[in-house]
Amino acid sequence: MRPAGVTSFRPWPIGGYYPGEEILACDEAGIITYVAKSDTSGKGAKGEFGRGEFRYIAKDDEYECRAGEHLIYRFSGEQAGKKLRRYWASACIHCPIRPKCTPAEMSLHELA
Repeated sequence: MRPAGVTSFRPWPIGGYYPGEEILACDEAGIITYVAKSDTSGKGAKGEFGRGEFRYIAKDDEYECRAGEHLIYRFSGEQAGKKLRRYWASACIHCPIRPKCTPAEMSLHELA
C-alpha cells in the first residue's frame, strides 16, 4: 500500500546480496533499483580496507582514508582497458594502519 499522493518510489539497497530475479521483478513493475557495486577485490578476506573505506571528496577530487589523511590525485593510467586515477597521501609511509590499507610499497591507491 502506498501513502496518499505517492505515485512512485525508489528503493535504495544499502548492501548485501540481491537476487537477479528480484531486480528483474522490480524492473518489470516499473521500479527503478539501485544496486551497490560489488567488491570483488578480496581485500576484506585479506584483512585490508576495501575501496568503500575511502570517502571521496568531490569538490577537492581527493579521498579521505580511515586514518583521516587526504589522498590527493597524482596521475591517470590505463590497465586492462580500464582508466584508473591514482591517489596517495605523503603520510602513508609512516601510518600505523598502513598494512590494512595497502600492500604497495609506495602506498599507491588505484580508485576508479
